[in-house]
Amino acid sequence: MPCSSSSRALFSVIMLIIAIETPSMTLAQTENFFTFNLVLKDGISGVDGLDDVFASAVSPDGKHLYAVAGGDNSISLFQRNRTTGFLTFVDKWQVDVASESDDHYVVISPDGRHVYVTAESADSVLVFGRNITSGLLNYVELIDLGSLGFGDVRRIEISPDGENLFTTV
Repeated sequence: MPCSSSSRALFSVIMLIIAIETPSMTLAQTENFFTFNLVLKDGISGVDGLDDVFASAVSPDGKHLYAVAGGDNSISLFQRNRTTGFLTFVDKWQVDVASESDDHYVVISPDGRHVYVTAESADSVLVFGRNITSGLLNYVELIDLGSLGFGDVRRIEISPDGENLFTTV
């Protein structure tokens, strides 16, 4: 469902909600399981690339978060503290598949070595190599599904073994 431009502003922040489970926790004690801890906003405290964020993904090792934003046509990288969950902005990459009218998706391969990004009307999937230590990305290829007769990529998923990338069009 498309969002109006006024409601898109709500997607320009990443809110961090941390859940910490203790071994002695019972079902009755889980009412307040999540605690709100942090808001990162585009243009504040050096954070960039969060204008119209549509999707995000955490790396399998839990060290990085990637956010895809249509307003900035970008992918932003945040380093994640695995103990506290807090995020620190690291870098932003401009990408050509994004536009403000698109729904975006991002998935990370189970081994953490690749990041796949798409935008609905782009009819393609961008593939990036990922440095598993720094989280930095490098462009690998563009998979053009439009040239195969498919359009409007709706969503992407990757198999648990990392061997297959699935999309709905």
